[in-house]
Order: sequence, then C-alpha cells, then structure tokens
Amino acid sequence: MKMSLRDLNTEVTQAILEAEGLEHYDLASPNTMAAWAKVSEVEEQLGDRAETATERNIARRGSITAALKAGDANRARALLYRYEDNPEFDKKSNQEMRDVITNPNLLYAHE
Repeated sequence: MKMSLRDLNTEVTQAILEAEGLEHYDLASPNTMAAWAKVSEVEEQLGDRAETATERNIARRGSITAALKAGDANRARALLYRYEDNPEFDKKSNQEMRDVITNPNLLYAHE
C-alpha cells in the first residue's frame, strides 16, 4: 500500500533526525549508514510523488546526498543518471550533485 505524501514527509523527517543523531556519534557506523540508506529510499519516493517541481527536486537531491552519506556511491550515481534527463531537475542541481558524487567531502563543507 502506498503511503500518503503526509506520511512520507513524516517518515523522511524522522529518518533524517535518526540519521543525523547517529552521525553525531559515529559518522561511519553500520547503523548510521543504514539510517542514511533509509533516508535515501524515502526521499526517492518523495521525489517521485511530491506535488511541486521544487519539492520533487529537493527530495531528489536528498536521495542522492543521503545515498552518499550511506556510503553507496553506486546508488547515488544511478539516481543522478535517472534524474538528469528530467527537465524538472535543473542544470544547477545536476552539476552540484555531480560535484558531490565526485567529491563527497562537499557534503560536509557547509556544516
């Protein structure tokens, strides 16, 4: 059964809070990586179903960055490949995500 958008937004918020909390104690623990993988999966669902292009793009970017934080560069590249031909996924987002995939340290540059 498909979750409602409201439930997906609640789930992604909870997943992000959990991942960030775990990350605070151990950036690369298996639990932290699994939490970010869950964020990526929920963000991907939101990227497919959100009501506006802006919301979809935010979720798509979130799915890519969360995959990288989960240590899954292959998933991040696959998601970018999937999104890059979508006219909603603007060129700036596309380039920024390419840069982050190439240099994952950029994920933490603004924190």
